[in-house]
Amino acid sequence: NTTGVWDDGGSNYFKGVWHLKDGTSLTANDSTGNGNNGTLSTVPPTATSGEVDGGASFGGSSYVSLANTINVTSGITYSFWVNFTSLVGQQAPISNKATLLDVSSGTTIEWYPDVNKAKVSASYSFSPSTWYQIVVTDDAAGNYVIYVNGAIKGSGSSWVMNNSIFASTILGA
Repeated sequence: NTTGVWDDGGSNYFKGVWHLKDGTSLTANDSTGNGNNGTLSTVPPTATSGEVDGGASFGGSSYVSLANTINVTSGITYSFWVNFTSLVGQQAPISNKATLLDVSSGTTIEWYPDVNKAKVSASYSFSPSTWYQIVVTDDAAGNYVIYVNGAIKGSGSSWVMNNSIFASTILGA
């Protein structure tokens, strides 16, 4: 549901859902009703076509900044659609002061729950101009799974996530 509020019956499982809809102006409003709206960078991403009701095109220094109000006390799942125009170097769809998810040279996806500690990685051959759904799950005990298009591509154990890592999360860095 890209137009309604994502309601989980009061369980507060959804901390934030950002559709980044297609249109003439882009917004990063939270669809959960929690009010965790994103802020567009000074050089904002542009609205474009996407896999689910539109998307955002990030280039150069454009990004969406999410406030540090997302309080996670148990496991977490990141799920998003990406379409890389280039696969040279590192692409980082999600990052913040401690956490990083990146795709390196179009062949490796890496999840760093803490950039100063062990990573979980998976091999996958991405192609430019193709849509991919990437999902990373954390079971709150330090066990991580990386999915690409619904298939497990990597898993492992690292460290137990610390709630403090959610300060100033960046989408599309």
